Amino acid sequence: MNFVSLQFLSFIFLVIFIYFIVPKKWQWCVLLASSYIYYFITSEWLVLVLLSQTLITFAAGRLIERQFISEKTELDSRKETITREERKQLQEKYRKKRSLIMKAGVSLVLITLIFLKYYNFFAETAGFVTRRFGISFPSLNLLLPIGLSFYSLQAVAYIMDVYHRKIKADSNLFQFMLFLSYFPQIVQGPIPRYKHLASQLYKSHPFDFQRFCRGFQLIVWGYM
Repeated sequence: MNFVSLQFLSFIFLVIFIYFIVPKKWQWCVLLASSYIYYFITSEWLVLVLLSQTLITFAAGRLIERQFISEKTELDSRKETITREERKQLQEKYRKKRSLIMKAGVSLVLITLIFLKYYNFFAETAGFVTRRFGISFPSLNLLLPIGLSFYSLQAVAYIMDVYHRKIKADSNLFQFMLFLSYFPQIVQGPIPRYKHLASQLYKSHPFDFQRFCRGFQLIVWGYM
């Protein structure tokens, strides 16, 4: 579904209409459903790639957050008896666990991205060298999910932000699914940071005619 098409315009105005007539507490659910409907229309079952990237990223964030909580809990419970050396050892133990989770999460996200996007290129390039030794790499008929690079890099940024304690990990899986799949920005970008976008998506918004006109004006300028 191309952004510059009557089909997309019809879709976006239908989403806007439903968004403002549902109870405000369900507005984010409208955006979530709309995003996955959009992906299914444009990529069909490749939407499962987006879902898998989302689950990996959400799990990595929660596990890293859990290590921070466990570290604080253990330090607090032993604050009267723990020595400075023991404190350092305990902090290092949890740091290593968080680092392992972070590297695993980022690796899984990037491996999926690199495999789907660049496998055929690398296979063809390597084939020029290995063909003389009777070794060849099969070319796979891989279809690229729409927005793969955008949401994969967005997922990596989220994991790193949680790891560096710039944000707390999201505890609501479905709201996090919306953050990673929000369809108006996923094809053209930019790649948003969690702290800038998530709160705007999750909270309710009353209809404001002036803001609507301003947004419509920006859309028209973009089309022109």
